[in-house]
Amino acid sequence: TVVHKYPVCWRCDTPLIIRATKQWFIRISDIREKLLSESDKVEWVPRWGGERRFRDWLLGVEDWIISRQRYWGIPMPIWICEKCGKVEVMGSSKELEDRSGVKLNDLHRPWVDEVSIKCDSCGGTMRRIPDIMDVWYDSGISFFASLGYPYKTDSLSEMFPVDFITEGHDQVRGWFFSLLRMGVLLFGRAPYRSVLMHGFMLDEKGREMHKRLGNYVPPQEIVKRFGRDCFRAFVLTKVPWQDLRFSWRGMEEVWRKLNIIWNVYVFATTYIGDKEIKEIDPRDVRDPINKWLISRLNIMMKNFREAMEGYNLHIASNEIINFLVEDVSHLYLRVSRKKIRSKDEATSSEWISVLYYVLRNVIPYLSIVTPFLAEKIYLDAFMMDGDPESVNFLTLPEPDSYMIDEELESLMDIVRRIISSSGQARSSVGLKKRQPLRRMIISSENPAVKKAVENFSEVIMIEANLREVELGDPPKDEKWIEGSFNGGKIYLSLEIGEEEILEGLSRELIRRIQLMRKELGLTLGVERIEVYIQGDEEIRKAVDSFYDDIAWNSDADLIKVVNDPEEVSEFSLGKEWEIDGKKVVIWVKKI
Repeated sequence: TVVHKYPVCWRCDTPLIIRATKQWFIRISDIREKLLSESDKVEWVPRWGGERRFRDWLLGVEDWIISRQRYWGIPMPIWICEKCGKVEVMGSSKELEDRSGVKLNDLHRPWVDEVSIKCDSCGGTMRRIPDIMDVWYDSGISFFASLGYPYKTDSLSEMFPVDFITEGHDQVRGWFFSLLRMGVLLFGRAPYRSVLMHGFMLDEKGREMHKRLGNYVPPQEIVKRFGRDCFRAFVLTKVPWQDLRFSWRGMEEVWRKLNIIWNVYVFATTYIGDKEIKEIDPRDVRDPINKWLISRLNIMMKNFREAMEGYNLHIASNEIINFLVEDVSHLYLRVSRKKIRSKDEATSSEWISVLYYVLRNVIPYLSIVTPFLAEKIYLDAFMMDGDPESVNFLTLPEPDSYMIDEELESLMDIVRRIISSSGQARSSVGLKKRQPLRRMIISSENPAVKKAVENFSEVIMIEANLREVELGDPPKDEKWIEGSFNGGKIYLSLEIGEEEILEGLSRELIRRIQLMRKELGLTLGVERIEVYIQGDEEIRKAVDSFYDDIAWNSDADLIKVVNDPEEVSEFSLGKEWEIDGKKVVIWVKKI
């Protein structure tokens, strides 16, 4: 028994029989060098798609079998004389009509098969061959046939060659080649200027999706569970020319990021509200944190544009999402929240104006990645009298290179390294981030580190949960945990007194209350609450010591510690929690 490969039908796995038949060819080998030279003029994304994969295909290209023995398709316009064997090709329907004397309303089979022509050479009858054209002929002429050429020439002269085409990497020998082949055969050049070759969507194990394998995920199910924008962002943030493994976990990660972006705008609209927004000239902004955010905005816009122009959709999409999640939400809003929410207009004015300016400029960029989310935000919060009716009609703001402060960017990078080092140091001894510490000492010989701390000490204190930040060396008579970063070392004081412990407990209470607000669907800054807490004496002390802080962060008009649950007559939600081994019951009442 000889074991060997055997061809089977790709649909039903039935064995196939291969036999030789006479066919019609176009000698493509004669134009191989022209195909290669025209391909080299095309911008391929990724570059290796053209330089390696497509070029390798062209180097081995064979003559084109253009005939097919099928029923449906474009009939080959070839007539052969039954008597003398003369061959003629009809160049148009008008030529066929003139030669045959028959007017056809449909040039497909079977009607065209019935048309005969008198042979000019011998007077015999010429009949059409029964073959149809290879379907790749149809796709290869799409760039001009769709414009009505050759009957109409104006559109083709304006739109040839096309700027951009995109298809999967399986189209190297398919559509990419068929277009190039017909472009060179008929016009002597490539019919496209740039090509983006994308990958396939596979299942989590890297297999192609098929219903018969049971791994096919209907797009309708994805949209139903997560929405169109989430699915779009999931795809756009991945490298387009690589195969993409679909996963529900990946969808959840993207959804969480989009939810953060939504909450950024909820926060902004809640606290900006009906306040007058003063139009700012970003060049007049002086606070280093606000200057940094405006710099980051302009860097994002610059990087986004450059990535899109190079068809690096994943870089552009991640740029806008990371800006809103990491820079705006995770850093800027944490630092600026109290200033934006301040009732003192002199304090809040610049911060509100800067936040509004940044988010207003971001919206058109966001609409490219998540159009539905951006449209909702624009219509609800940013569309003013005289503005276009849709975010899609806004002009994409231009980045201002003057506003890009590279030194400030570098200093904030140092700050982020310091904050990261602090988190790692805490983790090494099992110290929660919500536990405030008295101070951090930063030791470094690098003058840039000193400047970073001087400019952004508030950022370090808020993000690392500290009361003080100093430059220097740690005293030897205190307990410290050490961390390092590129540029120096940090030392966190382990001298945790009663005040720090109580403040840590207050932070834990705030977190639980906020979770309960979220469960009730209450919006910070809009719906007010009353809070009742039952706990031990230390919990009572934490509430007494940090009452204003708990109330402010919870949007609570009342925080009351009770000894007996019966003291709470009305509440919207009650829950028992465990905080540092302590049993705590919290009741929230919507006012």
